[in-house]
Amino acid sequence: MAPQMRHKEIGSMLRVLLWTLVAVYTFLLPYLIVVYNAIVKHFSAAIAGKVPLTIIIVMEVVFSIVVLALKKNIKTLILLIPCTIIAWILISLEPNPNKYIHIPEYVVMSWILFEALSIDYRGRGIFLLVFICGASLGVVDEVMQGILPGRFYGWRDMIMNSAATVIGVLTLVGLRTTPAGDWTWIGCLKQCKKGLGITLFGTAGAAMMCVSLFNVKAHGGTFDGSYPGWLQVCSGLFVVIGSVVILFPGHFSMPHRQLQRFKPAQSGSYSPSLDSVSACHPYHYAWPGDVDDR
Repeated sequence: MAPQMRHKEIGSMLRVLLWTLVAVYTFLLPYLIVVYNAIVKHFSAAIAGKVPLTIIIVMEVVFSIVVLALKKNIKTLILLIPCTIIAWILISLEPNPNKYIHIPEYVVMSWILFEALSIDYRGRGIFLLVFICGASLGVVDEVMQGILPGRFYGWRDMIMNSAATVIGVLTLVGLRTTPAGDWTWIGCLKQCKKGLGITLFGTAGAAMMCVSLFNVKAHGGTFDGSYPGWLQVCSGLFVVIGSVVILFPGHFSMPHRQLQRFKPAQSGSYSPSLDSVSACHPYHYAWPGDVDDR
C-alpha cells in the first residue's frame, strides 16, 4: 500500500509540474519576439530569419542521432520526409521569416504535452490528444497576441501552429514506443462530464474571443467599444476553474462508479474492459519496473 501511495503522490506532483510547464511555456511564446528583435538589432533581419531554419535543421539532425542511438528501426527516419514536406510548405507560404519560429515552438510543445498527458493516459489515442491540445494552445497563443499591444493576430499563424504540432506528433511516433491499450479517452469523456462541460465552456469562450479580436484588429487595435467586458469576465472565470480541474482532477471524474461495474479478473488473466477503465483513472500511472503481464 505504501508504494502505491508514494506513486500517487509523485504522480500528482508530476502532473502539476508538467501542466504548469505547459501553461508557462504557452504564456511565454508571444514574448519570444523580444529575442527576435534583439537579434535584428545586434545583427540583421536576414540573420534573425535564418535562426528558426537553423533550429529546424538541428532538430532533424538530433532526431536522426537519437533514432540511431536508441537502435530504432531505420525506417523510422522515413518520418523525416513528411516532417520536411510540412515545414517546407509552411515556409514557402509564409513570406515573413520571423514566423518560421512557430515550427520548432510547437514541436517542443507537442513533446511537453505528451509527457503531461502520458501521466494519466497511455492508450494509442494519446497522439491524437497531443495534436488536439497542441492545436488548441496554438489558438490560445494567437489570442494572447491579439490582446498584447503591437502584436498581430491571424488565422494563418493558427494553421502554422497546428501543422507544426503534426510534425511534433510524427517525431513522437518515431521516438516513443506506441502505448498499450486502446482509444479509451473517448469513453473517458463520459466519466468526466463536469470537466467536459468546463472544456466546452472554454471552447465557446475561445471562439467568441477570436471573433471579437478580429473586430479589435478591424478597429485599429482599440479594445474600447469592440471587445465586450462580459467576455473578459468569462475568460477569467475559465482560467480559475481550469486551474482547479488540473490541481484536483479526481473531483471532476467518476472512475470508482465505473470500476464497480467490472469484476476483477482472475490472476494471470487480462480483462480489456477493466483495463480500458483503468486507463481513464485520474491516478493511473505506468511506472518503470511495474509489472505488466500483457
